[in-house]
Amino acid sequence: MMSVGVIILPYIIPMLLGRTFDIFTSQVGVDIFPQSTIQSPIHIQRSFVSSDFSVIRNDSEARQFLGVSDDLSLRVKAGVLHIAATGDYLKDVQTRENYVEILVKSQYETVSETLHGTVDPIQDWDLQSPTYLGTHYVRTVTYGGMMVGSLRLHVSDDAQKEAVESFLLKYFRLQTYAKVEVQHQPSEGRMTREYHSFEDKLKRMVYAVEERVGSGLSMQIKYYSTVTAPHVPQDIDSFLAILEEFPDQAAKLNGGRGVPLKVELVPLHELSARMIAMRPNKYLEKTLEDMDGKFNDLLVTHAAIRKMSEKTKPDDYKENCEVHDLGDDIHGKLDIFKDVIRRLDTASPASLYDSKRAIQVRGTHT
Repeated sequence: MMSVGVIILPYIIPMLLGRTFDIFTSQVGVDIFPQSTIQSPIHIQRSFVSSDFSVIRNDSEARQFLGVSDDLSLRVKAGVLHIAATGDYLKDVQTRENYVEILVKSQYETVSETLHGTVDPIQDWDLQSPTYLGTHYVRTVTYGGMMVGSLRLHVSDDAQKEAVESFLLKYFRLQTYAKVEVQHQPSEGRMTREYHSFEDKLKRMVYAVEERVGSGLSMQIKYYSTVTAPHVPQDIDSFLAILEEFPDQAAKLNGGRGVPLKVELVPLHELSARMIAMRPNKYLEKTLEDMDGKFNDLLVTHAAIRKMSEKTKPDDYKENCEVHDLGDDIHGKLDIFKDVIRRLDTASPASLYDSKRAIQVRGTHT
């Protein structure tokens, strides 16, 4: 497997221009450029909106749609990292047994700040410990806003879920590509037309499945964003109104820039021959996917046990003991997973062993 080159990642606190980052441990490092360089970057105006939606059948499809790797997903769910909007959605782990999901994302980019290509890092920066330096440095930070909308079509039974899922997937394949990318120029009609086209496709899809399936289908809308919604969406029309207003709402933050959204990371070995080009452990990829699924199961079960304990009668000693024992068992397994995730290094052979160990101790539970 080739070494990792320039990559784009969601912004993770406390990433800054000129600061290093370890892509294998997701640890933010140290500043290796002079403050004068960091404080005078090149500004690239973007004013760019990208929106898309997709039918989601499982957590793996959701991660792929949102552009989040398995290791980042695990770190977010374990509370090791925070990613605005996208991370909030990933942490809201729920069983998918009783709904079919249409996932919507919209990203508004306002400006990118990037280091000048001719500047040099501070002297002898590469003599520092590789543990602190990491593998890459932040060359560009892009600002704006991010929102994720989860349209959950609740079903009454497995047969209805299968019918809804099958219809949506077939309908989605027959439509022209849903994604829209436009310059955000509210004074011009082009953006309005493009956005309305995107919204119409989404609305028609929801209405079509409601008409086809009939009664017994209800929709719940969950909204995750870098900005507070002007109102709580109750139906598809109110959600689309929020979606259309989103770029203007995002631009109200930080003097029109919004919040940090994503970063461009450049390998440190491009700055110094002393830095070794590391490679990820290719055998870990499938294991992390399995681990994410098992971790999800534990989180869902843990939440279900909490609800169960709230409904248990105080004087029912046997039931209280059973719920308590089950809760302790799940909590102990979650602790093992979280410990492995905190120490996760996707370039290390040891992480492959630790991840498999976590999957094995996951075991079975009621």
